[in-house]
Amino acid sequence: MMEFPYVNRRGQYYPVVPVTLHHGDREIRTEALIDSGASISTFQGDLAEPLGLVLEQGEKIYLQGIGGRV
Repeated sequence: MMEFPYVNRRGQYYPVVPVTLHHGDREIRTEALIDSGASISTFQGDLAEPLGLVLEQGEKIYLQGIGGRV
């Protein structure tokens, strides 16, 4: 069993870990919310530019959770 530290954000506690994203020779450090039930991982679009990624060139996918499609 894995355990993660919980961080208080606006009065709620979430499992958050530090991560480093890499693309080519670029990297950016940020935090990731652990979702053990997720099939994929996502990150905010504003992290793409420092990594040299162009969002408009990516494949568009739709995510769906208990609240419906996003």
